[in-house]
Amino acid sequence: MFRLTLLFCACEHFITCALLALPSLELIDDYTFPAETHFKETTIGGLSALHYDANTATLYALSDDPGEANTKGRERPRFYEFQLDVENKKLKLTPTAVHFFTRQGIPLQPGSIDPEAWVRLSSGNFLISSEGQPAIVKKKKQGESVPPNHPEIFEVTGKGEILKQYRLPGRYEPNDWSEARGLSPRQGIEGLAPAPPSIGEVATLTEGALSQDSKLEPAHLRLGICSRLASMLDCKMEYVYLLDPLEKKLGFVPTVKDSGVSDLLFTQDNEYFSIERSYYTDEKISRNIIKLYRFRVPERATNVAGKDTLSASDVALRKELVFNFDSILAKLKPAPAQVHHVLDNVEGMTFGPKVDGQSTLIFVTDNNFNPRQRTLFYFFKIKHKT
Repeated sequence: MFRLTLLFCACEHFITCALLALPSLELIDDYTFPAETHFKETTIGGLSALHYDANTATLYALSDDPGEANTKGRERPRFYEFQLDVENKKLKLTPTAVHFFTRQGIPLQPGSIDPEAWVRLSSGNFLISSEGQPAIVKKKKQGESVPPNHPEIFEVTGKGEILKQYRLPGRYEPNDWSEARGLSPRQGIEGLAPAPPSIGEVATLTEGALSQDSKLEPAHLRLGICSRLASMLDCKMEYVYLLDPLEKKLGFVPTVKDSGVSDLLFTQDNEYFSIERSYYTDEKISRNIIKLYRFRVPERATNVAGKDTLSASDVALRKELVFNFDSILAKLKPAPAQVHHVLDNVEGMTFGPKVDGQSTLIFVTDNNFNPRQRTLFYFFKIKHKT
């Protein structure tokens, strides 16, 4: 039944997304959500995943804020509902609800979940990935003896109540604090989507390489095609996803640089979109490079599900560049004066409402609650190739 549930959730967008035959995007609008917007005693920000419900014109947005006990407006992990309207091809978003994560009706303590990605089921529930428990990492840094920080997948109702949780396969879990194996605390499952219904139930994609795979270049990420068991995900199919190398021709020498996959979107058949984002700064100049790719599973890629450590001989998935956000830099509205990131940190994407009878995509940036960043929504029309 779960397989059919995921397929139904993906299919609600099939009528809007004959997309992978249509690789071009046209910017309709970009909308910066006002900084420090407060809604029902929370600060809106840290948005890292989206889901659009066409039946109710509701945009769901997951905040990756794990909760900060002593920061007003950020005390509890949460997600939001926005009423989405398109007026004269301009995006308008109005917050209508906030949902806090609870277990048996009791609010989660700050730092007990670190939400990053999600996929919605036809029941209205979500599967949500957590990079682990920031509270455990904090205790470790303070010298306390605590168990390794394990990432997990949670099933959550549309109101935030946690129903079940699932551990990831052992190769994803750090068995100690040496970071020699498994996901690192800040490089978890950033992509969650339905799996192709003929081969699995849910697809997972890591932000970066597992620690035991980190010596391979370019970075070897893992796409899992998984099923839910009683208390864990069973990934019988797994494929290598090659992350683009860091950009070298920037015009400045960055002192900080980072890259990874930030979201995954199931389109149709066996095809997906993925977002790759990289970040560079020398403390004076900051630059984000954002690219949208498509790929298909399983093609001729090597199934590496039985391998604890990857090798250079593993055949990776073949990806194709759909869109480079650099191409719209000149078309964007001016950023607020304090913002130093133009394209910013794109983390979430979803199919949106039709415009002029054509499908759309919506992207959102994670402002990290940093005044130099912003919550920016991109609204694109998907154009058919002629």
